[in-house]
Amino acid sequence: MFIERFECEILRASRMRLYQLMETTNSEILFKIPEGFNNNITWQIGHCITSQQRHMYMRSGLPMHITKEFMESFKIGSDSEIEKLISFKNVDKANYELLLNEKV
Repeated sequence: MFIERFECEILRASRMRLYQLMETTNSEILFKIPEGFNNNITWQIGHCITSQQRHMYMRSGLPMHITKEFMESFKIGSDSEIEKLISFKNVDKANYELLLNEKV
């Protein structure tokens, strides 16, 4: 029980840190793809959310708290298309706030 609670707190803390990063970092930095890389910070944040949801919920047979479209946009092998990233930053931020308060 203690270990499960600790793991949940780690997930909550990492979600909060990612949210703070989105809120406090300039969009130019969030959307820039550094030379030698395929993705930017915004894609990495979306990928963290997708990976956590897939590992915690989908693999447990539970419903995920992200849309299939969101999952497809940030799974391994996807890229940093500017349109979906702008959507993530502006629209899915509200969903991310819900994920922060989600019971894990």
